Amino acid sequence: MAKFLFVVPPFFGHISPTLSVGASLLAKGHEVAWTGLIPLSDKHIPEGGRYILPEEELAPHRDEIDRILKRQDDGPSLSGPEVMKLALEETYIPFARMMVPGVSRVSDDFQPDVIVNDCITFAGALVAYLKGIPCVTTTPVPPDVMGDTANSAPRIFEWQQNLIKGLQRELGIYTDEFVIHSHRMNIVFTSGEFAGFPDPEPHMKFVGPVNGRPNDTPFDWERLEKATTPKVFVSLGTLLVDIRREFF
Repeated sequence: MAKFLFVVPPFFGHISPTLSVGASLLAKGHEVAWTGLIPLSDKHIPEGGRYILPEEELAPHRDEIDRILKRQDDGPSLSGPEVMKLALEETYIPFARMMVPGVSRVSDDFQPDVIVNDCITFAGALVAYLKGIPCVTTTPVPPDVMGDTANSAPRIFEWQQNLIKGLQRELGIYTDEFVIHSHRMNIVFTSGEFAGFPDPEPHMKFVGPVNGRPNDTPFDWERLEKATTPKVFVSLGTLLVDIRREFF
């Protein structure tokens, strides 16, 4: 049996799918652990798994982590370019810098056979590359959520590329290849058709939605099943909590 280490961000919409995948691995007899930036209650972790918080390495960054998390509340009011800046420059890359030392130490202690990094949690893939550990990426958002900036906004595309290259060089990674995501397997939790990828690259695995996510929210499923009219599902995502009531 193998050991799998999931590296996740402090956003439950990204953590949740990994819990289902991890539960499946545990059911097959594998050893599974998660690591991240903030504490995560044991009630969320599938039975047999564990969550490892590298508190010592993250302690100097607590105020900055809190500031960045609070900054996410501004997302709905920002323009497209401002959202890109908030996401990549102000959130994902700073989080990667903070996480790499702790993820590296957790990896040394846990000795995973595979590191599974969420698509916005670059530290997992970076540590995997540095240590020569096979890496898989999980993607719970559309793979091109930033848009095709290479063709539509070349200056923004260049800015994105330079930020990622700069992060890799800080860690002593001088390859021209971007290693923040796995090139062996990227598990995308939707269909290629729905995401607009009719001919994806071989490592992009569109698996559809996952089952078994922990959710105790009460809902009248019986009423829904009895309904004979057409049904519509609407989801606003995890960053838009403050406007949901007004929207509905």
